[in-house]
Amino acid sequence: MTVHGLTIVEALRIAPTQPLDDALVLDCIDTGDPAARVAEHQFRRAFVHGLVSVPKADRESRLNGVTGHIAESVVEAMLAEIGWTPLEHFTGPFSGQHGIELAMATADFEDVYAIEVKGTLAARGWPRLRAGDVPQLSAAWLGKRDNPGVESLGLEASGMATLAVLVHFHRRQWRAARSFGAVGAEPVVALDELS
Repeated sequence: MTVHGLTIVEALRIAPTQPLDDALVLDCIDTGDPAARVAEHQFRRAFVHGLVSVPKADRESRLNGVTGHIAESVVEAMLAEIGWTPLEHFTGPFSGQHGIELAMATADFEDVYAIEVKGTLAARGWPRLRAGDVPQLSAAWLGKRDNPGVESLGLEASGMATLAVLVHFHRRQWRAARSFGAVGAEPVVALDELS
């Protein structure tokens, strides 16, 4: 259901939620990086017992970065399970680099997707793409010089499909939308429609 003129942000707002597999999330937590150990432990506690189980005063400053990286790892694993192949990924253990975190080819290698992932442990609200002067996942944003994930692929930004995935760890849900450039964006109704 491609809706001409619909932005990827608008498509995300109407995208149905999908269940998040707890076991998959738990498998993505331990990077083995000593710098992330405390934040990963806090993430595990917050995922299992809620963010309120980690008092604000005690929260590791890197918890947000670890949360983002775990969200990226979960999305990469979900897409790999349906046959997608990673071409570029930010290794972490913290998210926060400029540009896309992930680029993957579809199972048939027909399309290459630039993927932006946002995750949250908070009970309320969904994470959001940044709007700003150059909205995330727009052609202008993909083509920026400080987007190393796109640059390393050697592809024109205008030839890439985009996928935005929001992961709500507290609710155990995710939602996504995709775009094929200038033709508009559409919500992802189910994971298998991406296979």
